[in-house]
Amino acid sequence: MTELGSFGVATDLLMDSFGFVRNVTVNLEDSDDSGTNPWYIHFMPENIQMHSTKVGVDIVEVYGSAGLIEMPADAVPLITSDTDGTATWEGAEEAIGIPVAAANLVGSGRIVVLCDNSFVSDADYDIDGTINYLDEDNEIFTRNAFRWLAGAGIPEQTVVFGQSHNPFSYVHSDYNQFANLLMFNGYNVEFMSTFNPLSFEDADILFIADGSTDYNTTEIASIRSYVQEGGSLLLLGDHGSLSTQIDPIAQEFGLELNTIGYLIDDESIVGDSYIVYDGDNIGTHPIMDGVHRIEINRGNGFISIGAGTPLVITDIDGTTNWSDVSPASNVPVFAATQYNMGRIVCLTDINFPTENDGDGDGFGLLYDSDNPIFLANVFTWLVENRAPTVEVITPNGGEILNGTITIEWDAVDYDSDPLTYDIFYSDNNGSDWTILANDLAGLEFAWNTTLHDDGTDYMIRVIVSDGVLADQDDSDSPFELDNFVGGGPGLPLDPTLLLIIGAGVIIVVIIIVIVMKKKK
Repeated sequence: MTELGSFGVATDLLMDSFGFVRNVTVNLEDSDDSGTNPWYIHFMPENIQMHSTKVGVDIVEVYGSAGLIEMPADAVPLITSDTDGTATWEGAEEAIGIPVAAANLVGSGRIVVLCDNSFVSDADYDIDGTINYLDEDNEIFTRNAFRWLAGAGIPEQTVVFGQSHNPFSYVHSDYNQFANLLMFNGYNVEFMSTFNPLSFEDADILFIADGSTDYNTTEIASIRSYVQEGGSLLLLGDHGSLSTQIDPIAQEFGLELNTIGYLIDDESIVGDSYIVYDGDNIGTHPIMDGVHRIEINRGNGFISIGAGTPLVITDIDGTTNWSDVSPASNVPVFAATQYNMGRIVCLTDINFPTENDGDGDGFGLLYDSDNPIFLANVFTWLVENRAPTVEVITPNGGEILNGTITIEWDAVDYDSDPLTYDIFYSDNNGSDWTILANDLAGLEFAWNTTLHDDGTDYMIRVIVSDGVLADQDDSDSPFELDNFVGGGPGLPLDPTLLLIIGAGVIIVVIIIVIVMKKKK
């Protein structure tokens, strides 16, 4: 934290070392957001930028704040001054969009810079009867900053909560504790109040909870495109009308929900719809590692999950039915699937990541049984780094090659990581491998085969790496090198070289003829 003028000198050197520089001579003022004193500035929602620190925050208040005149290019502004010309440096020069708070990732660490020490003070500088720390949403912003900072050492992933279609609950309310849990585990939490593909195109996970306004075909197409290109999607619905918004989205990925009833079980511990799933109800999938018991309050299920994997399944003993009393044995309750480069998980209990305590045991669903382990595994699976794949295109077997040829391959990385390639050859049908080139960035390599003996047992291997995980592919079968007379090493049979040699022989013959004629 720093301050205006001489009050911030003690932190200047530290801030400078991270690339943050404040205006050391004057502080910020604003003529239309300050009341009678321009030093008291209320920063409204449009001044608070999208970041974990904004969750639950509408307005913050500063007193005599400094402002940043420099910060790293990759830093994220958290609070910025107005852009309408009302913000100034002490009533003189305009101060348009000046960052008052900012955040940045520094190696595996994190930093937040806030240019107002009084922001967290227990003083009441504006004499409104409330200490500065509790003015407006200052305390929520500060707590969020500490939650985000607590995730240092964990690679940051961004989760965007879709709040554009009147969801059942919002990140500011029932999903707030869930958002806090994500922050503590390294995630940056953002939200989208108006549907805009630009708001989630770079997100690691898009979270969509069912609500009361349908998604149109264009919006669904943009969600499908996001997943197709490697984004991860978490869908959250429930029974009846609380599945009708996400069901059309889920169907894009082969998942179809029952939009009419909910699941009941004769063995339920509370009523007939608060159901415990354990034992044979637990599916086989990485998400279920360490998960032995799940609790769901009046949840839904799927009619079909296509190529997906059931994570939780209803009983097969005849005790489970739909609320219309039709049988519901072996029905997928939660499911995971993949679509092109992306991953999808669909949960059918809208209360699942909340503090709803349907069984009255003092624990909300978010923390009941193995529910938190399950949710942690869901997010881990959705964002985990996946190994790239590679395929040798040519030479892939059966070719007879000579001269300089082009080795070609293709590769895919579901996480869009930068890839490097190492190229090897074998002259004994894969028994031994020798490196040709390493740390290549492209998808082809020019190979001068005349530097190698002729043979019929050559193969190519390409190894791809994203810096952490790797994959490899070999030629499907051996190919032949045929450069030399008699199998070599000897005179290369490269066509271009043969033409040059032939031309040289003709020239020599002509010279000999001319010399012989002169002698006569």
